[in-house]
Amino acid sequence: MQYKLKPGDYFVGEVSQIGEYKSRAISETAYRKNLKKWTGYAPYNFRKTQVLSMHVAGADLSTIAKQTGHKSLETIDKHYLEVSDPTLDKYL
Repeated sequence: MQYKLKPGDYFVGEVSQIGEYKSRAISETAYRKNLKKWTGYAPYNFRKTQVLSMHVAGADLSTIAKQTGHKSLETIDKHYLEVSDPTLDKYL
């Protein structure tokens, strides 16, 4: 079977009633909706967790921007980074 994939297509699997696994292509929109349905979290939550984890691990904003596809360092700083109590305690 050959798929005509678009850049935003993803594969997800399904198991048939007789136990056979099949993969199928879905759109990015469907993937995002299913991700929220399956996990209870929106894609934004995963992205924010990644940004915060990288920041806590010591990654600079340029590296975080490159990894997450952000063009503006200000966006990362303003919308994704929060100063947590353990971070504050480290500098007091």
